[in-house]
Amino acid sequence: AAPERTGAEKAGKSEWEKEQPDRMAGIGLCASALLVNTAVHHVTSYPSRLFFILQAVFFAGIFAVRYAQNKGILILPMWINVLSAAGLLILISSFCLVQALITVQMKQKPEPDCEYLLILGCRVRGLEITKSLRYRLDAALAYLEQNEKHSKDNTQNKTIHIIVSGGQGPGEDISEAQAMKDYLCAHGIEASRIFMEAQSTDTEKNIAYSARFIPDKNAKIGVVSN
Repeated sequence: AAPERTGAEKAGKSEWEKEQPDRMAGIGLCASALLVNTAVHHVTSYPSRLFFILQAVFFAGIFAVRYAQNKGILILPMWINVLSAAGLLILISSFCLVQALITVQMKQKPEPDCEYLLILGCRVRGLEITKSLRYRLDAALAYLEQNEKHSKDNTQNKTIHIIVSGGQGPGEDISEAQAMKDYLCAHGIEASRIFMEAQSTDTEKNIAYSARFIPDKNAKIGVVSN
């Protein structure tokens, strides 16, 4: 007697269609892992880190439910399916929109002749700066080189004051501000030009605590971030 055909074979499903739940589950796990990795290694603000982790949990939950449904393990009312699909679409659209806005801002050329340059901190591993923080510092060094004017006899006649802002978090042996100052000094910036703000733990505090180093509230300030 011929072997009994499975439900998928009776429905005429191809191998590609039958493997669809496994692919979707893999995509969900990869998206969740990417969000968690971003939260752990690239985000220093605790509210922002929590936001990324909640997104990861949402992604994992949605794809776990879809996997269970496609495997016939779980059956849910249609309105829940519609609501979860809408939520997933909104989440993905919001994420793409934010990333697009960040990318557009990154490509804009900064205004010249700032009097102060505020460099926002980013995670430090032990004593070593991370790649994200190095990008900020290198961008600051490039701005200083391009915008500090020198006279013909090579004496400096315009100095941009530098503020490095960032406290010390878990897994950091020194404050982010100290790590940034050390990097700048190693690249030829005089220590006397650098103001350190080493108490802040998020971007809002970076700005608030750094303001005390700027007596002129009408001064032109450049903020360096990713």
